[in-house]
Amino acid sequence: MQTIFWFGYLVIGGVVVIGATNRPDIIDEALLRPGRFDRILEIPVPSKEARKQTLEIHLKPIDSTVNIEKLVELTVYSYN
Repeated sequence: MQTIFWFGYLVIGGVVVIGATNRPDIIDEALLRPGRFDRILEIPVPSKEARKQTLEIHLKPIDSTVNIEKLVELTVYSYN
């Protein structure tokens, strides 16, 4: 890793900053100014089918009697 000073600021080469939030509406606008983050990725809420597939994968080794369809319906608004 290379460390240099640039106009009084410490610059560390090869540093990656990753941020995540489930509340993008309350992010301080200063964080989103040009030059702060190179990329902003938005990952949408999973669809019904995606939730079903995820639950099937993770519940299969635990309990085969779980009603996955019911869980899919119950998790439809769990992101709010």
